[in-house]
Amino acid sequence: MRRVVAVAACVLALIGCTSGGSTSGGRPATRTASSTPTPTQRPGSCHAVVSAYRLAFVVGPGVPASVATEVMTESRVARRAYPVTTPVCGVGRVRTVISDRARGQATANTASRGYGRFTIRVWIGGAAWRDAPADLRPLILLHEWYHVAQFSFLDCSRGNDACRPAGRLPLWLLEGSAQYEAERIGGAMGIGGGYAARRAIEIREAARVGSPLSHLGKIAGAEYALAFAAVEFLVARAGEGSLPRFWRSASKTGAWRVSFRRAFGSSVARFESAFERYRARGFRS
Repeated sequence: MRRVVAVAACVLALIGCTSGGSTSGGRPATRTASSTPTPTQRPGSCHAVVSAYRLAFVVGPGVPASVATEVMTESRVARRAYPVTTPVCGVGRVRTVISDRARGQATANTASRGYGRFTIRVWIGGAAWRDAPADLRPLILLHEWYHVAQFSFLDCSRGNDACRPAGRLPLWLLEGSAQYEAERIGGAMGIGGGYAARRAIEIREAARVGSPLSHLGKIAGAEYALAFAAVEFLVARAGEGSLPRFWRSASKTGAWRVSFRRAFGSSVARFESAFERYRARGFRS
């Protein structure tokens, strides 16, 4: 993992939500073949709040008690950071598995196990975790818990086909929004010197990427910073309420492109073009 300037490493691999399809948290240098979920129609009468989701922890052999305590504590902090009302029926449940194994340059990922059920896996056995500055590790769980919030709006209850349709949400939107929210909330907590300091690092990393935003079929390394910059720009144009508006609309209608236009005031293609002009100006409006 390139230094944890922007959070943890992660892997996005939606390979069937009911059988452990996953999305990521943080930023990976490697990832498996991925497919992003598309919202599908779901009942409108159910409501649950992410910050009230139930927690369970599984601590693997060899995990130091101090690390397990750290992950548990930061998981509870991250859960409280998202008082987001979702269409989940009943109470959502999140199981966090802490392993002393390594998974390449990933430190964590999040998987949907069906409607309202999630698993976050944290791998502490590799260099990715060891090299992560302790003061930045809370960003790992903040990123993962935003994926929990996202996936609460994406219906994975009907098997692989519901999670892997032809029309995929852009990876830059899924990963960039998790990165942006982790940095925004973490910055308000003073993590990493605050949001301005963290943003400066993200933008410096984003400047290393040569690929256009629209070509990010896979996201690794500094491309997470580019995705962050895109979502920050998106929110700056459409307002802080635009992200939750998008998830709610996409969940209700199942038409994420229409929801994108309604929430952000632009088609995806027009926004990606505007972002490239913004990037050409050195990420200055």
